[in-house]
Amino acid sequence: MERRVINTLVVNDDDLNCRCDQLTLGELNIGNLGFVNVDLERFDMIIYSGKRGTKILRSKYTKAGIIQ
Repeated sequence: MERRVINTLVVNDDDLNCRCDQLTLGELNIGNLGFVNVDLERFDMIIYSGKRGTKILRSKYTKAGIIQ
């Protein structure tokens, strides 16, 4: 077994930096967030959880993609 402490950021619709009403969950990416990349670099995993659903936007340990 391998144990890790994962530094995770969970974002929602308030954290998006665009007029994203037409954007689908599949099209959503880390570039749509209203954060500076330098601030995001310290997180091992970034997850979007909002009205469109849940998606891993970036992860050092798992594959990114939609969570069902």
